[in-house]
Amino acid sequence: MLVPLGFLGVNSKYDYELISTQILASNAATVTFSAIDQTKYKHLQLRVTGRTTYTGGVDVLTVQFNGDTGANYASHRLQGDGTSATGASFTSQTYANMGFVVGDNSTANIFGASVIDILDAFSATKVKTLRGVQGSNASSNLVAVKSGLWINTASVSSIVLGTTGAGNFMTGSRFSLYGVRG
Repeated sequence: MLVPLGFLGVNSKYDYELISTQILASNAATVTFSAIDQTKYKHLQLRVTGRTTYTGGVDVLTVQFNGDTGANYASHRLQGDGTSATGASFTSQTYANMGFVVGDNSTANIFGASVIDILDAFSATKVKTLRGVQGSNASSNLVAVKSGLWINTASVSSIVLGTTGAGNFMTGSRFSLYGVRG
């Protein structure tokens, strides 16, 4: 199997470049990345290690672009817990359902992890496609693959991350945005 050199740490057109990292010093309802350079990269990648104050178990990580809170998102999910697998799809949503963050009733100091690719983030002719992998080793021990759409051809200039639960992201949650050349 051929692997692009960028995945091996060798400079190439597939290199990942850290744009910004936010590590929360206090609880926050959302995390925003803005003023994203739209000329240097083809794709973007989000890496999230998060925990929320939500007490209902694992919480859903949501993604919105350019302040769009309209019903312009769709997503799909396939997840398992080691015993069973489930799938679901969501259309006409106000966010893309793209990851996990662990709720505060889970094992102490456990964080959910998600990696989300935003493909062709700056194309003016394509809707934005997302793909993600995530997992948590909390009380629910979930792993999942997800895909999503932002049904808009606008170039991505800002990203807002939130949750569907009633909690806030907790202190120590880490959010990194990478640009991918290509």
